Amino acid sequence: MSGLLALAAAILLAGVYVLGGRLHLAGAASRRDWISVAAGVSVAYVFIDILPDLGARQQSYLAAVVGRELLFPGYRGYLAALLGFVAYYGFEKMVVTSRTSEGNPLYRLHLAGFALYSALIGYLLVERAGKGPLSLWLYTSAMALHFLVTDHSLLREHGAPYLGVGRWLLAGAVLLGWAVGLAWPLPVSVMVVLFGFIAGGVVINSVKGELPEEGEGRFWPFALGAGGYALLLMLS
Repeated sequence: MSGLLALAAAILLAGVYVLGGRLHLAGAASRRDWISVAAGVSVAYVFIDILPDLGARQQSYLAAVVGRELLFPGYRGYLAALLGFVAYYGFEKMVVTSRTSEGNPLYRLHLAGFALYSALIGYLLVERAGKGPLSLWLYTSAMALHFLVTDHSLLREHGAPYLGVGRWLLAGAVLLGWAVGLAWPLPVSVMVVLFGFIAGGVVINSVKGELPEEGEGRFWPFALGAGGYALLLMLS
C-alpha cells in the first residue's frame, strides 16, 4: 500500500511541473500572492519537519559509526545542508550573470541541477510513505507547493526553453527518483546527507522565489503560509 501511495504522490509532484503553468494564467497580483504562500509553506516544512528529522538521523548515524575514525561525523548532515544551500545559490548566480537560451551550456547545467534536486525529492517519497500516510501527505503537499515556486522561478528565468522541454524533464526526474527509491533503499549514512542537502536546497530555492530581483515578494502571504503550515505540522 505504501508503494502505491508513494507512486500517487510522485505523479502528483510531476504533475505540478507539467501543469504548474496554469497558475500563470491568473492575475499578476494573485499569482504573486500564491507563490509567496507556497514559499512560506516550503520554508516552514524545512524548519519544523526536515531539520528535526535531520537531527534525529544525525544521532542515528553517530551511533552507527561509534568507534570509527571519521572526519567531523557530528556535522555530516549539517554540512550537506550547507552544501545544498551553497550549490543552488551558485546556480542562481550563474543565471543572473548570464541569461540563458536552450542551446546555452549554462541553461543545460541549471536544468540538470534542478533535475537532480527533483529526483532527490522524488526519492524521499518512498521513505516518507514508509512512515505512514500522514507523513507522506505532509511531505507531498509541502513539496508540491515548493515545486510551484520552482516552476515559477524557472519559467521567469528561462521562458520558452523551459516551457518546451525543461518542465517535462523535471517531471520525469521526480518519477525516476521515486523508482530508484523503491528499488534501492539507502543506508543511514547516505540518508542523513540526502536529507541535509534537500533542506538546504529547499530553503535557498524558496527564498529565491520569494525575493525576486523585481522585489515582488509579498510578506503577509509568505508569513501566513509559513505560520499556518508550521501550526499544522505541530498539531499533526
